[in-house]
Amino acid sequence: DRAVGELAKQANILLVRVDDAVKSSADELGFALAQFGEDKTREFQAVLTTARAQLTEAFTLKQRLDDSAPDTATQTHDWNARIVHLCESIQDSLQAQEKSFDSLRALEKNAPANLAAVREAIAVASARLPASTATLDRLKKRYAANAVATVSDSIEQATAQLASATTTADAAEPRLSGDAGTVADSIQSAQQDVTRATQSL
Repeated sequence: DRAVGELAKQANILLVRVDDAVKSSADELGFALAQFGEDKTREFQAVLTTARAQLTEAFTLKQRLDDSAPDTATQTHDWNARIVHLCESIQDSLQAQEKSFDSLRALEKNAPANLAAVREAIAVASARLPASTATLDRLKKRYAANAVATVSDSIEQATAQLASATTTADAAEPRLSGDAGTVADSIQSAQQDVTRATQSL
């Protein structure tokens, strides 16, 4: 059957490709562990463990297909289909981890520029505080308390969030030349605070 033959060919190609990908990812995990530490790589380690287990299952099925015992057409189809599914699942999970660490490395590399951008965003949002406070005061005078209840503490929230962003950015500054991974985390945290403050405003 031509369809089963094509499926078997696809399974064989994927199996070789994914076997290489798992080996490469094991090397990549070693680099990531040295660069980002245990906490940041825990998910990667779990994904790689799962990938290895799936790869073992795929190779076991391949062995069954290649041994001398005769297989039914249904078994041949189902086992090859399972190998393809396992290999595609491994590829997807490993690629997702690769993208995640690429993003982390980009954050590290761009930390000084990102920190400067956060400080600019803090300044822009802070400059809006007086006008926003005046607007809220007008609303409170004009409307009943329950009408402005949903926004009554917005200025307070924004002020606290901007203070948190400033503190985090200040703490990140001296670490720019050292632990870039931790700095990237701090910058992300500050960015999130500024975003929340802007939404509050």
